[in-house]
Amino acid sequence: MLSTCDYDALVLTETWLRADISDCELSSEYQFFRCDRNPVTSQFSRGGGVLIAVKSNYSCAVVPLEDCGHLEQVAVRISLLYRTLYITAIYLRPLSSPALYTSHTNALQTIMDGCSSKDVILALGDYILPPLSWVIDENMNGYLPSNASTEQELALTEPMLSLGLTQVNSLPNSNGRLLDLAFISEPDIANLLEPAVPLLAADEHHKPFVLNMDALYSPANFSDYASLPPELNFRLCNFDSLNNILSSIDWLQLLEGGSVEVIADRFYDKLYEVLYAQVPLKRRVVKPIPTQPWWTSDLRNFRNVLRKARKRYLSTRSTEDKNSLRLTETNYNALLRSRYGEYIQRTQANLKRNPSAFWNYVKSHRSGNRIPDTMEFDGITASSAISGDVANLFASFFQTVYNSTSPPLHGASFDRIQEHNLNMPTFNFSPDEVLKALRDLDASKGPGVDGIPPSLLKHCAHSLAFPVSCIFNRSLRERIFPTVWKKASIVPIHKAGNRNHVKNYRGISLLCCFSKVFEKLVHNALYNVVHPLISEFQHGFVQHRSTTTNLLCYTNILFREVEARRQVDSIYVDFSKVCM
Repeated sequence: MLSTCDYDALVLTETWLRADISDCELSSEYQFFRCDRNPVTSQFSRGGGVLIAVKSNYSCAVVPLEDCGHLEQVAVRISLLYRTLYITAIYLRPLSSPALYTSHTNALQTIMDGCSSKDVILALGDYILPPLSWVIDENMNGYLPSNASTEQELALTEPMLSLGLTQVNSLPNSNGRLLDLAFISEPDIANLLEPAVPLLAADEHHKPFVLNMDALYSPANFSDYASLPPELNFRLCNFDSLNNILSSIDWLQLLEGGSVEVIADRFYDKLYEVLYAQVPLKRRVVKPIPTQPWWTSDLRNFRNVLRKARKRYLSTRSTEDKNSLRLTETNYNALLRSRYGEYIQRTQANLKRNPSAFWNYVKSHRSGNRIPDTMEFDGITASSAISGDVANLFASFFQTVYNSTSPPLHGASFDRIQEHNLNMPTFNFSPDEVLKALRDLDASKGPGVDGIPPSLLKHCAHSLAFPVSCIFNRSLRERIFPTVWKKASIVPIHKAGNRNHVKNYRGISLLCCFSKVFEKLVHNALYNVVHPLISEFQHGFVQHRSTTTNLLCYTNILFREVEARRQVDSIYVDFSKVCM
């Protein structure tokens, strides 16, 4: 349901979530901020808990609140275009002490002290004050308490009014009471209404509501998208025509004279000139469109109809449009459940034939690949809401891993190395060798920093083999690797531990395809020379061997020694994040 939900933010109370339920089991389209019930917040192990979910295209971060560990409360900051939206969610148990209400209002005071006058504060929650009544005040466009008398009621309402927060919820439950309240600093920008169809099964004591807010937003890293050039749509490319144009170029004359750096730049200039003239362009999508493996064309079309019906109801709020939306959403949810069920059955039925589909499903529910918005390194905290700060933290850490100031190796280290007379050949790759390497590329992989995908090189291998071989051979003769091929995109991959700590990530370099082809050709030539000198017991970096073959040999030794009642000693060495 959440994978096709259109709400920008969701606030849930009494979630009953536990620490062993990960965010990925809920949805991959939202960023989740939770406060599950724990021994500090309650003596009971079940129930309670609050959650705020924000669409992944928003830049947001949790707001740390001091002296609030005893509250089931969470606060989030969402960066909008001209302002910041602060959302606080809280669940208070029945008969809570006045001190808990005071702690909550103190937290809101702390948030307001740190924000500007144009920012918006939104406090939502299950406050559990059934006798408290609220009456409309036309001047403030909200509701005021009419009978606040108990300590709990006064501990909540008086500070809220002094903070300038207005209560806007007017949808009573089945008993005519308001247990869930909505306080906002600018009531004029929000319209509260009852959803035609609740996202979850509604509790008769807690009626769900929708806050429709007119607030301009800024997708995460919007400025980064605006500065990027248009993308080339290689899916619509006519590769036959492109091959003819590339084959007609006099590469020999173009790449004659100059260093390898110069001819590499000439090659790219000419290649880009041809590509931008022949390959259709596609618009960059600033707000990514989520996809799920169970989505079908009829489900997508139905979703568009649903969005139009929901937009119409939010605009008119008429009974006719509400009923129309309810019918549309009910039918859509039925179709969605049907398609999802078919996907699960198909995955189970094809488990033996296509196990990767099953493991992709399991992986999506085990862990998420998204990097948190707030990261830490050596006592420094950075937020992705500030452009480049998180990337700079990763750069600082990766720089320490690849430290070039390490002391030189002692001479004694080289004295223990056995000398071999290697018949090292002179490398000179022919166009045919380059052609074969280009055709062996995996077309399903993505492009490097140069934007050239392997699918292009695979389709145009015949017309590009000669110029690429010229650059390769010039690079080997001059002993210079072109700078344009040294550039790479570094992608942080989480290994273990806290996701908010930079040190728990490993950098993966995404190289351009030409450098990969060059590496493969040189590796094959070197491997043929040094392979006879490699120990027969080595499995790492040896063709047709892997950790699997290593474990097979190891277990074979274990079985043999155990049967002979002999002792086996094993040494495991793990060099973690070794700095050279």
